[in-house]
Amino acid sequence: MKITVFCLLLLMISACTIKRQKEGVATYLGHHSYVRGGSDYWEFYDNGKQYKILEGASAYIVPGEKCVLVYDSLQPDINYLVDGTRPVFISGEVTKKTFGIIITDHVCITPKSFKDIEFEYHVNGRYYNTCRTMPERKDTLCVKRGDKFEVEYWQENPKRVIIYIDKPIK
Repeated sequence: MKITVFCLLLLMISACTIKRQKEGVATYLGHHSYVRGGSDYWEFYDNGKQYKILEGASAYIVPGEKCVLVYDSLQPDINYLVDGTRPVFISGEVTKKTFGIIITDHVCITPKSFKDIEFEYHVNGRYYNTCRTMPERKDTLCVKRGDKFEVEYWQENPKRVIIYIDKPIK
C-alpha cells in the first residue's frame, strides 16, 4: 500500500513538472577550470530575467554558441538542461552555408545512442575541424569518412557551426 501511494505521489509530481517545462536558448559564455575538472558558464533569459548557470564541460563549444535549453519555469536556475546536441542560430544572426566532410571512421547513430562525429569544412579559404555530438534518432543513420553534408556557420565566427546529417550532399 505504501509503495502504491508513493508511486502515485511521484507520478503527480512528474506531471506537474512536465507542465512547467519550458524550452529556450542558452548562450555559452566560457569555461571555468579548477583542480578537479571544470564547468561551462551559460546564460539565458526567462520573462526578462537573466540567469547564469553552470553545465558540464565540453571541448567543442565556442563562446557565443547557442543551444536549446529545457528548464522548469518555476525554478529555472535549479532545474535545467542545456542540450549540447541541439545547437541553434537565433533570428538576426547572419549565417552562411557550405558543406562538411566527415573525417570520423564509420559511425552509426541509433535510437538511444549519442555519437560524436568529427568533420571538416572550409570558409573563405580557411580550414576548420570540429566535432559534434549527434542526438538520438528514431531510425538508424550510418555515416563514414568522406560523406558530405550541409553545414551552416555563423558569419561572425565560423567556428560556430551546425552540421545537418539529414541533408547529405551527393
